[in-house]
Parts: sequence; C-alpha cells; structure tokens
Amino acid sequence: MQIPRMIGWTSPRLGVRFDLQGFDLVLTAPDGRRFLSFLELDEEHRLSIIERRNLQEALETAESERDAARARAARLEVRLRELGGDPDRL
Repeated sequence: MQIPRMIGWTSPRLGVRFDLQGFDLVLTAPDGRRFLSFLELDEEHRLSIIERRNLQEALETAESERDAARARAARLEVRLRELGGDPDRL
C-alpha cells in the first residue's frame, strides 16, 4: 500500500497517527497519547535508575536507624535491670 501523504496519516491497521512537529516525526497512539522519542525514553530510564538508587539508599538508611534504635533499646533495658527495674512491668 502506497501512502500518498504521510503527515497526518493514520494507519488503518495500527491506528497510529504520523505527524511532524518541526523536523521531528511524532507518532500518536489510537488513545491519543504521543509515543515517546528515543531521547525521552532514555531520559525516563535514566531518571528511574536514579530514583531506584535513591529509594535503595533511603531503605538502607531506615534499616540502619532501626538497628541503631534496637541496639539502644537493648542497652537501656540492660541498664534498667542493673538499676533494679523490670522493663516488662513498665
């Protein structure tokens, strides 16, 4: 099938619309959403990697803080017992 004019053409089989914005080819899905360019996809991928690293760092920090709090609680329990207190009765 020969396409006489590509700009503004919609594929009857795929429902994808082909347009130009300046010198860029823009493809639009049947639901109206624009397909991302390779540069946009690369940027989103890069940002997701950074976000994943940030979440991993936050998780590690939270786990470290939790471990430190548990250690402090254990030390305080020992100290309370040394002073004659019973932490289970407080």
